[in-house]
Amino acid sequence: MRKLVYVLTMFLLSLSTLAQQRTVSGKISGTNGEPLEGASVTEKGTANTALTKTDGSFALAVSAEASTIVVSFVGYETQEV
Repeated sequence: MRKLVYVLTMFLLSLSTLAQQRTVSGKISGTNGEPLEGASVTEKGTANTALTKTDGSFALAVSAEASTIVVSFVGYETQEV
């Protein structure tokens, strides 16, 4: 029984490593080129979200290579990339 639990655990752990994730990073700036601190960067259709830092930079782990990124900030139109 212990051996079965061990094998099942190892199988489930190996499945989690098969799920490929990529990290998308960049900088968000306003119309005059100023960095936007606190902008929301989200992978569309998921709960994966990051907020930009003081210099406008962000890093977001996405689950698919062809993910759509949604950027929103108060006072600006929401953009999809």
